[in-house]
Amino acid sequence: MLLESLQRDLDKTTDALELHGIFSSFLAVFNAVYFTSFTFGRMVEGKRHLKPMNPYGCFDHPWPLHYTRRNFLYKDAALLKAVAHSNWELPVLWSEVDWPDDSKVILAEAAHMGLDEGAVFPITNADGSITIFSVAGARFKPSQQDLAVMAAGAKRMHIRVMEVEGNLALLGAGDLPTDHVRVLQLMAQGMSNASIAEVISNEDGNPITPDGIKKRVAKIYETTGAVNRDDAVFLGLRHSLITLRG
Repeated sequence: MLLESLQRDLDKTTDALELHGIFSSFLAVFNAVYFTSFTFGRMVEGKRHLKPMNPYGCFDHPWPLHYTRRNFLYKDAALLKAVAHSNWELPVLWSEVDWPDDSKVILAEAAHMGLDEGAVFPITNADGSITIFSVAGARFKPSQQDLAVMAAGAKRMHIRVMEVEGNLALLGAGDLPTDHVRVLQLMAQGMSNASIAEVISNEDGNPITPDGIKKRVAKIYETTGAVNRDDAVFLGLRHSLITLRG
């Protein structure tokens, strides 16, 4: 219900500050504060270009400004780990990172400002860039289920931001071939790869194995930036590629 409520509220506005407020209220349920987002561009000669993502961050807490002034971005071990493992379904927690000595000052100064735990959510875009959502808080001790809900919420916020900005190319949902859309439609019906293979083999008259379906599912993830089946189905529904009626 929490995710559905978030989606309804996000869909009601195209105002940047209102979107920020809606997402901040969503995260407040978990004692988290939403901070500035960043987008890492495509890999170019082994390096990624980094730039802030417009006004969708939280500016009513001193940490983002302090973080920027102290030039912490390129030594933030949690953020860099999230970029390196952007295909993970769950975010990177500060407490789960092995912080090098020269970056431990980030944790110390965050704690001084009342932030005792944080999480970094990576979202892979269709063009290979990676968008990062960063949150932190006092008494922020999310469960694995909480983190999964927060990750799904971050993805929905990101999609809405891209829609508002007219930057749908980053979502990539419209680039799916017809045969992959059919797989996605059957995924929406809760079918396993084996069941999908059986249905498509009967429809086309050409046999396809569950491994063949697995490869198409992987391509769907790659194209849409989805991290799991539920995420892929959500994106397909969001962009009218599929329906729940099949």
